Amino acid sequence: DRIATRVDAHHRARVLAAASGEKAPELRQEAVRQLGVMGAREELWQLYQKETDTAVKRQVLQALFVSGDAARLIELANTETDPDLRRTAIRQLGIMGASRTGAALTGLSQKEKDPALKRRIIKLRIDWVRGGELTIDVTTMPLSQIETAWTRTDLRGTRLVIIPD
Repeated sequence: DRIATRVDAHHRARVLAAASGEKAPELRQEAVRQLGVMGAREELWQLYQKETDTAVKRQVLQALFVSGDAARLIELANTETDPDLRRTAIRQLGIMGASRTGAALTGLSQKEKDPALKRRIIKLRIDWVRGGELTIDVTTMPLSQIETAWTRTDLRGTRLVIIPD
């Protein structure tokens, strides 16, 4: 078992060396894909921070998704300055599903300034609701009780649907 662990660590180190030191971007991208399959989250994060080639960075985002690193993808969706890379991170978060990334995307949609990205996040949330992954608290109230509804503090944070009497 210890021998297998050493072999895995050696293999991971060789793949990391190729991902960070190889001159050809397509070879670096392949090494990055392998790191994702290996679950090398920390290594991928380090690579992303150093990488300058956008195509390789996009591949790192995909590898972070494959490795299941929702936390780093959330961080990049919030901080990445390249709109295309942010869009990629948001798409990966959407695929991960509402249970893992719903709260983060909800927060992101509330502060997002780019209209196209905001629409993308809202569409993801709508898809989750339609698919039953995300639920929304809804309270119905007859129109005759609308004044009461506005003063009730227990309704804060829920969606209020006014229905005919």
